Amino acid sequence: HAADGGKDIARRAAELCGDALIGGIFVSQSAVATTQRSAVQLSSNYSMLKLILLSPITLGIYPLVILSRISSDINTIASSHDGRRTMHYCLLFFLVGPITGGIANLVWNHRICNRMGTELSRRGLSGEVVTLADGGATGVGRLDKTIRGYAGKELGLIAVNGLVFLSLTEALAQLGPSLPAGLKIATFDDCPWNHVLFGGVTTAAQDTLTIAERVVDRLSERIDVVTTTVGDAAKLAPKRIEVPGHIEHRASTSR
Repeated sequence: HAADGGKDIARRAAELCGDALIGGIFVSQSAVATTQRSAVQLSSNYSMLKLILLSPITLGIYPLVILSRISSDINTIASSHDGRRTMHYCLLFFLVGPITGGIANLVWNHRICNRMGTELSRRGLSGEVVTLADGGATGVGRLDKTIRGYAGKELGLIAVNGLVFLSLTEALAQLGPSLPAGLKIATFDDCPWNHVLFGGVTTAAQDTLTIAERVVDRLSERIDVVTTTVGDAAKLAPKRIEVPGHIEHRASTSR
């Protein structure tokens, strides 16, 4: 099952629930694949350390490549929503910047930062990622600190799977009166308790029975290839299997 198959569902859940993600990362056990068209995978392998080390080694070419890639990526991500186009960094660096005496560089940086912030806000992803993996007072303290940082704002929490949601529920119970009014909550995995807690919890649900059946079928294929001399070796190759998921809208995101 595709480890990143739940990104579309996660994005929709984030739009429903506000701008804080609780639980860390989306992992394969709770990923929900969709039948929608495949999303474009953009590189996010950026690092300040790499920039510092590789800039002198490449005589300044590396930062030029990275900034050019970023200028292209923001157009790929945001242009269909805001109708704007960010100037390619190479055009700025070699032509427009020198002509304007560097003023265009300042304007470009200001505008691209503003555009990134606007896109994050549109997606509801401008908040923090908090993990409850440590449990106990540490996890609850992190959650409390995050919630306090959003005082006076609409806040939504998304647990990445059913078990993390139980930890989140326990942490929220300990915080009690400090919780803001109108807090929205969503999770992955449509567990039985999702229908009871918080008046019903909005869930990115997946067909676990179908997933199990697909896994068993795939495992059977691989066993047949290994145990027979006439097996098709191509069946051993990695295979992407998609199982449609859906959002169950409930009271936890409607108040």
